[in-house]
Amino acid sequence: MAQGHGADGADMARRVGLPLAETLDSLARLSAFGLVRGSLTQPPGVVAVHPGVAAELALRDAIEGARERLTGLEELRESMLSCLPHYGESDPSEILLEASEVSAFLAGEIKRAEHEVLTVQPGGVRNPSTLDSVLSQELEMLGRGISRRILYQHTARGSLAMQSFVSSLCAAGGEVRTVDVLPDRMVVIDRRVCVIPRRLTNSGPPAGVAIMSPSTIGFVVDLFQRLWDSATPFTATEAVREEVLDEVKRAVLHALALGLTDETASRRLGMSTRTFRRHLSTAISDLGATSRFQAAVMAVERGVIELSPSDA
Repeated sequence: MAQGHGADGADMARRVGLPLAETLDSLARLSAFGLVRGSLTQPPGVVAVHPGVAAELALRDAIEGARERLTGLEELRESMLSCLPHYGESDPSEILLEASEVSAFLAGEIKRAEHEVLTVQPGGVRNPSTLDSVLSQELEMLGRGISRRILYQHTARGSLAMQSFVSSLCAAGGEVRTVDVLPDRMVVIDRRVCVIPRRLTNSGPPAGVAIMSPSTIGFVVDLFQRLWDSATPFTATEAVREEVLDEVKRAVLHALALGLTDETASRRLGMSTRTFRRHLSTAISDLGATSRFQAAVMAVERGVIELSPSDA
């Protein structure tokens, strides 16, 4: 059969030494994969199909099926997007997003971006696998000529994965800076839409709100710019590293002077409680203090930190 000579089921069963029922079942399986077909000559039977030919035919059918499904999905997407003008007619300045919808909404808006994307990303070091998946999107955006600026907390610098991510981003034209404390996450796209968290519970990922109000977006952009102007560029030079460490130390001492618990302070500064305590221990030692209380007093007296009336 492999040389193209037809054979019926009974003949094949005799050749391979298997029961007829088992042979017919095997032929049916081979036929399903396109590896055998009916003979075009007499006597009738089955012949083998070259595996390369069978594979090409199967791949062609699979590609054609996938193309048809993709076309159908694109048509469905366009049909759904045609509803946009009618969505939120009662309040077009705001869209409430469920937690499961935030990422997809952001991805779609970023894909439509034409000029600028601004991000405030608190929380310190990000997961390396997350950075890997995000980098391709970032580079694609920069490749389209989009202006890209990101604000992280200083603690984001303490990771080789973050340093590598930022290096790749900046090499492609992006800009990254860090500060000691940031407000909640926010993303502003082309100054036409801003996405901020909407926390429904104390656990799990937050839901979101997409804001289209020009006045609100203007306020958010102004806040971003103020933070940006006071932030430190994310570079690897020793001078910048020392400057950042000094700012982290001041932030830790400021949290101490406010009487925050270690857990609250570490969460606010985007670091683990263990890291917060390590920075605090170093700061106390640098001041020559013998207790936390004394360190807070000395930091204020020496002008290392300043307490404003709003801190009271």
